[in-house]
Amino acid sequence: MVLDAIRARFGFEVAAIVAGLSDAMPSAGEAKAPWRTRKEGYLRHLDEASPSILRVSLADKLHNARSILVDLRADGEAVWDRFNAGRAEQAWYYGELLGIFERRMPASRNLPDLHSVVHDLFPPH
Repeated sequence: MVLDAIRARFGFEVAAIVAGLSDAMPSAGEAKAPWRTRKEGYLRHLDEASPSILRVSLADKLHNARSILVDLRADGEAVWDRFNAGRAEQAWYYGELLGIFERRMPASRNLPDLHSVVHDLFPPH
């Protein structure tokens, strides 16, 4: 299993962070749950996750949002076709993530950047 290899190479703390960042770790031969179910579970998890998991998750989501924004500017709305959920669902997810990060990590230096990128991706109408 991948987590066993991570634990052997980097230790228990890093393996726990990696496990805490995943929205799905199905067993061999098992299918992932539907997108919305996975994201709702991940959001509930973040509400109680350790500060280490929150910090890495925020950095990861900021990187992902920046990458989507670059692709959106280059490719237009077709970028949303690359995902298992469309623009509206992604807007919901990133909005929920922002709420959790604002509540749990209000002093994070990455939070203003995530807020800005999410606003650029999903401008209010």
